[in-house]
Amino acid sequence: DQFGSVRDVVCSSVEEMSLCPGLGEKKVRRLWEAFRKPFSSLASKKRKRDRVMEAMKRQKEQEEEAETEEKREDCERDVAANDGGGDNNSEEEDNGDEVEKKET
Repeated sequence: DQFGSVRDVVCSSVEEMSLCPGLGEKKVRRLWEAFRKPFSSLASKKRKRDRVMEAMKRQKEQEEEAETEEKREDCERDVAANDGGGDNNSEEEDNGDEVEKKET
């Protein structure tokens, strides 16, 4: 009830803040200093850098996943093209028949 808004608290003096029940001298001093201390641009830059680095890491992982998927699809196409649509067992059987015919 002493302060009508957060702005009033932030703009209050140490003496005004110390009138609040439950706030001792130490808490009042820390709050007053925190309200007047400028935001740290260094911390802000570090958070921004961390976000950018995390985004770059996610992008690289997505690109690697896409490349792996593309290689897998290429391999499957190559196998299908070399296989001719049949399974490998019938091809081996055909080769075996040819060998037997040549031997006889």
